[in-house]
Amino acid sequence: MQEFPSTFGFSVSHTTRATREKEKDGVHYHFTEMSTMEKDIKDGKFLEFASVHGNLYGTSIVAVNVVKDAFILFVV
Repeated sequence: MQEFPSTFGFSVSHTTRATREKEKDGVHYHFTEMSTMEKDIKDGKFLEFASVHGNLYGTSIVAVNVVKDAFILFVV
């Protein structure tokens, strides 16, 4: 991937955990409220999700489409 940086893309995952120092919303994660993410999961807006240490993490369909629309190979 380092050899072809314009060929690969990474999605920005969602999480309900608190932001850590120097993290930026939309760059490191999409930080969201538990109730919002639970509703979006129920509504089928996530390709995958997991509960880790009491917080939710997941990859939304929108996040994957952002990478797909850039015409690059998607890496989860």
